[in-house]
Amino acid sequence: MAPLGGRSAGAKGSALGLMIELLCGALTGSNFGYQGSSFFEPTGAPPSIGHLILVMDPNAFGGGAGTVARAEEMFAEILKQPGTRLPGDGRLARRAAAPGGIAIPEALARDLETRATVQ
Repeated sequence: MAPLGGRSAGAKGSALGLMIELLCGALTGSNFGYQGSSFFEPTGAPPSIGHLILVMDPNAFGGGAGTVARAEEMFAEILKQPGTRLPGDGRLARRAAAPGGIAIPEALARDLETRATVQ
């Protein structure tokens, strides 16, 4: 598996990378990837990146109800390759390791709930 837009991904990977930049940068008015500061270094201003959540009903497209099964088929093929994983695998593994969730102080829970409230 090559990084998105990497040499072996070719034109398709580059086009997909460009599409993501346009949707999450231009459309939201946020920085493009090359304009934001690093997520990995503690220096610089906040990266000011954008997020676009796009929701689609797979049944509205040609694949219909078979879309999920086709996606699962592709995921299975990816996971057959040594050393591969899918996005979210780490999160799901951590969730399974802590079935009761993570305990946090009550004051922190109230503070987070207050901050999450739309005002």
